[in-house]
Amino acid sequence: MLMLCARCQAVLRANVTASKRGEARSLYHHITRSIYHTGTSTLSGQLSGQALAQRGHAAGTTGRTRRINNIRAMGGVVEGVPTVSVYEAREMMGAGARYLDVRTTEEYSAGHAPGALNVPVFNAEGGRMKPNPDFVSKVEQDFPEKDQQLVLGCKVGKRSAMALQMLAEQGYTNLSNIGGGFDVWSEEGLPVEL
Repeated sequence: MLMLCARCQAVLRANVTASKRGEARSLYHHITRSIYHTGTSTLSGQLSGQALAQRGHAAGTTGRTRRINNIRAMGGVVEGVPTVSVYEAREMMGAGARYLDVRTTEEYSAGHAPGALNVPVFNAEGGRMKPNPDFVSKVEQDFPEKDQQLVLGCKVGKRSAMALQMLAEQGYTNLSNIGGGFDVWSEEGLPVEL
């Protein structure tokens, strides 16, 4: 559920009439996307007070932001390493960054960002997720230069945040986590390969 400031709530209420429900729904989605994509901090994906103030919003979070905040609460975000939106990740890839997809092989096979390399941080075994003991060595094999710009993504951001922490501990210096992960990537209609 999205919490909106009084101004946005008033705009939505004014547009919710029998004939304008579609417009209100469209406005609601516009507001949530705007807040999510442009009002996130570069550290944890939390809505920044300054970004909200610039847009005239007193308070608000999206479900995706709450999921990212839960990652932070679980210790999955590394200080000083940015969490980026899917749009920022796509721009970074266009400038030479590599997308490291840390989802399971099965998830990756069902769809992934173009050019993404899959190295699972966890493997699905017997209906449970088990840590991949070869994760770091496989990444070091595929990306021996530890200053290579890597954008890490998983389903929603939790596993990629953990993977990012593991790689940072091994000396990788140019890492970014995709806030919301592949779920947001595909929801936003960005390119997907099978």
